[in-house]
Amino acid sequence: MGQDGGQSVALKDGRSLFLFSDTLLAPLPSPVMRNSGRFLANSAAFSERGAGSLNAAMAGLSYFSDSRDEPREILTGNGAESALAVRFWPEHGIQVSEEVVFFYLGIQQAAAGTWGFIEVGNGIARLNLQTGTCSRWTREGDWRPWPVLPADTHCGVQLMEKDGWLLVFCSRPAGLEYEAFLARVPMDAIDEPKQYCFYTGEAGWTRTMTSAKPLTQCSSEFSVAFNEHLGCYVMTYVEGHTKQLCLRTAPQPWGPYSDALRAGIVPHREEAKIVSLGFQHPQFDREGGRTISISYSQPHFSQNAMIELTFD
Repeated sequence: MGQDGGQSVALKDGRSLFLFSDTLLAPLPSPVMRNSGRFLANSAAFSERGAGSLNAAMAGLSYFSDSRDEPREILTGNGAESALAVRFWPEHGIQVSEEVVFFYLGIQQAAAGTWGFIEVGNGIARLNLQTGTCSRWTREGDWRPWPVLPADTHCGVQLMEKDGWLLVFCSRPAGLEYEAFLARVPMDAIDEPKQYCFYTGEAGWTRTMTSAKPLTQCSSEFSVAFNEHLGCYVMTYVEGHTKQLCLRTAPQPWGPYSDALRAGIVPHREEAKIVSLGFQHPQFDREGGRTISISYSQPHFSQNAMIELTFD
């Protein structure tokens, strides 16, 4: 199995839900796996309870499966979307009651080849943890809560609950780089776009997304988590072409963020022209965050790579 994505959501029962985007099921010469190789636009799986490390959790994943007991997509489009070659990539999520609410990207395959796709919007979905059914937010047939966004804006790359608010970290292009910005919404109003406010720095919060102040430069995908050992919030991401793991720290989720600390080039295959998706998994931190676990992705459907980073 080769996958992209790989965000994890810590669940209240001690498991984690892993959300993947493009997933390739490779053909295997075994009667147990009857497929001859299949492509999934997304997939999701539970880790076992009590998995003490990211490596152990990933090694023991149990996928949402179809009638053949093979991994299946959790988020599918309607007939019109399928005809337009639109598929969906999950972003981050958070557990609310017996569901995980998560954001996702719409991707349209516009040309042949690995990179022949365009992004067509951001959506919100709910995954029922008991039944495995997924529902998408829509308004008059449109699945995008904010239909007019700058191209390549990513909403919900990290979700975090704080003081009764859901903090929604997002990214948008800024020249040749990306910059992070932040939204918040009451926990009971996640499905209400008009309730979202965007951080504007000293001016506070506004309902106008275009007025959101950039938090810092980053990649299109990143993670933010509170680190008890360091006593601050840590942002992680991978610079795609340099393949450098970058970290920034801040006293609050909204900043101010430090200059980027480049922690080194992550291990990668020689043919990998780009590396991305440097996601933290804080539920697997050790020694109160002295050692953190990070996963990242390489192209051509390699399995998700994992590293541990220990602070002095």
